[in-house]
Amino acid sequence: MNNERYLRLSEIKQTKWVISCPVEIAKGALLLDSLTKSVILQLNMRNVGQKKIRQVDLQIFRLDLAGDTIPSFEGPVIYTFQDIDVEVHKTFGEREAVDLGVNSTRQVRIVFSKISLKM
Repeated sequence: MNNERYLRLSEIKQTKWVISCPVEIAKGALLLDSLTKSVILQLNMRNVGQKKIRQVDLQIFRLDLAGDTIPSFEGPVIYTFQDIDVEVHKTFGEREAVDLGVNSTRQVRIVFSKISLKM
């Protein structure tokens, strides 16, 4: 993404991991689009499971700078990485930008709500 258009608001780091979850966040960032004033989430995720991944559904909770839920939002942003075919130990998601809207989001809490594997 063009560095002049996008301002990095914060880095995304995975602080908790469920041992049975086949996906981890390798890195990520929250960016402010100076043209549209939208907050954009970019994630680089890794398949740490034993099978290929076909789809990943996320719930993205928007938080303010203090880490509190922003009261004006009703629930999380739902985002799906679909029609993917991610090999074991490979990364994905880095080419997709998740638009969180024009808002005061400065942190996020991400929940992997559903992961579909290739059998």
